[in-house]
Amino acid sequence: MIKTIFMGTPSFGINALDYLKENTKLVAIYTKEDKLNKRGNKVEYSPVKEYAIKNNIECIQVKSLKEESVCEKLKSFDADLIVVAAYGKIIPKNIIDLPRLGIINIHSSLLPKYRGASPIQNAILNGDKETGVTIMMIDEGLDTGDMLEKASIEISEDDNLETLTNKLAILSVKPLDIAVNKLISGTETREKQDDSLKSFVYPIKKEEALIDFSKEKEQIFNMVRAFNPKPVSYAILNNEVLKIYEVEKVDENFDAKFGEVVKLEKKGPVVKVNGGAIRLKKVQLPGKKIIGGFDLINGRKISLGDVLNA
Repeated sequence: MIKTIFMGTPSFGINALDYLKENTKLVAIYTKEDKLNKRGNKVEYSPVKEYAIKNNIECIQVKSLKEESVCEKLKSFDADLIVVAAYGKIIPKNIIDLPRLGIINIHSSLLPKYRGASPIQNAILNGDKETGVTIMMIDEGLDTGDMLEKASIEISEDDNLETLTNKLAILSVKPLDIAVNKLISGTETREKQDDSLKSFVYPIKKEEALIDFSKEKEQIFNMVRAFNPKPVSYAILNNEVLKIYEVEKVDENFDAKFGEVVKLEKKGPVVKVNGGAIRLKKVQLPGKKIIGGFDLINGRKISLGDVLNA
């Protein structure tokens, strides 16, 4: 049984961790440092750290992998393979060269499309009908290494960032299993990425989540899905931030300003956008819980003729 190390931070890597724990000797888990919660009064562990504690696996958190002491510690584990999934740190060449079988990454797109930090969000934002995972060798570039295995999945209109991330995490296990076993037996096929097809995506910034109601309804619909549950799309309603978790497309044209509330219905308020309208289905006011759009109407927080972002 080969010895492995896992490097990752969000819940996306948990399915891969389960696989490694069951099928290899998982000797250590590396994850990003703990952070304070929004109120700044409680330390929050990453899902990967919680997994390590629960399963009694050594968990290591370092600011940088570039320090010599970090490299020496990694070397002491004598791991055959390192598996990475959304770790969030650059892996230097001296560490890439350590494991006998190399370092493989589980990337949540069909490379070379969407190299970088936000592939799942961008697949939804761009209205893609399909996405997937790529198991790839890590090199010194950013998601530029040779590809070992791929698996694809359809994107449903009901998917948001959370649901699609969960689906991709589950999807990743089979190609990971195939890649690991081929590496062990020396039968892997390493496919170079076609740089003419590459695209690169950056971390999503909070300010990008402000809805522009002059955009097409399809764009807004995709944006709300792509940013749920983080950073969450929002608009300004009566000088307050209104977080918008779910909307519905409305195929009806209105003679009104972009962002204007044109209907109050049981399913929620209807807002004028380019090419039609959207219905606000799940929203949240500051300091309050998430509510349905009709509850916003019932609470007299929104009125006919209100203009969002006015």
